Amino acid sequence: MSESPFRASLVRRVSQRMFYGWVIVWVAMLGIFASGPAQSHTFSVFIGPIAAELGLSQTAMASAYGLATLVAAFCLPLMGRFLDRVGARRMLSVVALVFGAGCAAFGLAGGMIWLALGFAALRFLGQGSLMLGSSNMVSQWFSQQRGFALGLMALGFAISMAVHPTIAKWLIDLVGWREAWLWLGISTWVLLLPPVLFFVVSKPEDVGLQPDGVPIPADIGGSQAATEADDENDFTLSVSKIKGNSFDLMLSKKFNFNGPRKSVKPTQVRLVSQATNNKLAFYQNILRNLEKDDLFLQSAELQGNDLKLGIVNNKYNDPIKVFEHTKLVVEDLSKDQKIPLSNLSVTTINSGMETGTITAKAINRLNRDKIGYAKIVEPKNDTQDYDFQTILSFPEFYNTIEPEFIYRYADPTRFFAGGIDIQLNSEIKFASDLYLTTAISYQLTNSFERLRYYPDSPYLPHVRTDVVKYLNNRPDLYLNSMQLDKLQKISNGHYLKFSAGMYEMMFGGYGVEYLWKPFESNLSIGVSLYHVKQRDFEQRFRFSDYEVSTGHTNFIYFHPYSGLIMDLSIGKYLAGDKGYTLDLSRRFKSGFKMGAYFTRTNISKIEYGEGSFDKGFYFEMPFSIFGADESKDITKFTVQPLTRDGGAKLKTKNPLIYSISSGSRNDYSYYLD
Repeated sequence: MSESPFRASLVRRVSQRMFYGWVIVWVAMLGIFASGPAQSHTFSVFIGPIAAELGLSQTAMASAYGLATLVAAFCLPLMGRFLDRVGARRMLSVVALVFGAGCAAFGLAGGMIWLALGFAALRFLGQGSLMLGSSNMVSQWFSQQRGFALGLMALGFAISMAVHPTIAKWLIDLVGWREAWLWLGISTWVLLLPPVLFFVVSKPEDVGLQPDGVPIPADIGGSQAATEADDENDFTLSVSKIKGNSFDLMLSKKFNFNGPRKSVKPTQVRLVSQATNNKLAFYQNILRNLEKDDLFLQSAELQGNDLKLGIVNNKYNDPIKVFEHTKLVVEDLSKDQKIPLSNLSVTTINSGMETGTITAKAINRLNRDKIGYAKIVEPKNDTQDYDFQTILSFPEFYNTIEPEFIYRYADPTRFFAGGIDIQLNSEIKFASDLYLTTAISYQLTNSFERLRYYPDSPYLPHVRTDVVKYLNNRPDLYLNSMQLDKLQKISNGHYLKFSAGMYEMMFGGYGVEYLWKPFESNLSIGVSLYHVKQRDFEQRFRFSDYEVSTGHTNFIYFHPYSGLIMDLSIGKYLAGDKGYTLDLSRRFKSGFKMGAYFTRTNISKIEYGEGSFDKGFYFEMPFSIFGADESKDITKFTVQPLTRDGGAKLKTKNPLIYSISSGSRNDYSYYLD
């Protein structure tokens, strides 16, 4: 796509007045909004007219729609590779053009097959590719402000939810559902093509900038900067999180399943300490430089030429990257302060507990791209002997505010219902191993009042099927969850967790968990026991009469060479039924995980209801595979065909057996291979 003088002049003039990244956010917001015709909130308006004209049942329509969405999701890697080759501007131009034509063509569908193909095409182009390209642009232009920029971009989806269903209904009443799709396609061209063609610049390096508007240093050539940016640019993706028949929209960035593990980018260190003692200044400089990347130094000791560090990791899912980044910082600081080093040991600290330790030789001669020389050992719990320890001031407070999109899909009374909430997520750390996590939501708008309550099985307590009552009866301001946790490491390989609070939408109470996970073992065993009561429908601090003791014993085997995981859970479920859940999955080196599960309990098919037993499949995707910046956040996409009361587990935050995951030699070795 050739560069016109008019466009170049336009971009230059805007760049002189403001950081051009905010223009990119505006265009990305338009891209998210323009995806509206392919989203569920717009499709839902068409379900009735299409089903009536073509003689299809709502079940058939829902099945075709769900299958098409799954097919579109699996095709997105192809669009990701296309994005890598041509850049966001060309990719979005092509997608906008084809998506508009696809909307117009969808109005010609004459049967189930063509309808399913149309669903798949629109979901792939609109819900997938447009959101993919839009979030990719924003990720390229922002680093420190990426979360805020992506949040602004997400407003496009909220506006679409408010506008597109109304427009679609008006068009259907005016010209019919077939011609309505024609006008939706034309509107996509008019709305999206001009901004993409005239304003989109794929990367900040193309206009002499780095992310967040930082100028490119004079000693760094443009070609080098571009190459580094390309190395970080896999592709972006929008992922949904599904629970039963409802799901929350979540935005993600970079995508790389099991390719070569990328090394941490070199970092520029700063000497900030004013201490006259060279060793103390060394420790303080390490602390200040690491905390810029959400790595927090807790303890340090320099004995001769050997340096030992204890670090809290708030950034990387991959434990090896914690070591890599620390090594780069320490290596440069040791050169600047003329401190010779021979060995570096980095111990990861999780909730005040030491897990694994990585040790490497000859720091100042290390290859900056490889750490296959590393030795992985079990920590010795000797941080109290370190000659430098960070003074921790408790309590510590962490807060985030983010939109929450809630959907109920394929309900018997309505194909689609949804809402938009603003959620405050808060964490208060009273000590390194004692913390309170809270999620409070405010409802902005929803359509849940149109849903009707359908009681499920008359044989079981309604531990899950009362979901419509919870959605319709909660006030504008409600409490999602509030959980107090106390963790303790009894000895190496043995952990305890005490917990109390409002664990989820429907249940609160108290409980205890135990984990046995030897450092050398592929096997871990966890035991959980909780006593909970069902919350009232307003989701505050009151309870109903139903209470139950529930608990499970988990056996998890991880095969480090293949990444295969077998998770067998045996115990008592929320409805009082007893049985087991078998979960088989594979974890890739990127942190991406996919698996399937099923649950069988001692209730009959009649008692369980439609579906006979619980089953589903899921994907877990760390944000670190969706963008250049690392993140410990994980989004989960779960497909559960039917929500029933049998086989229902309590949902708590950070179960011990899954949260203490980087404490074995095999976990570390898996990333090194």
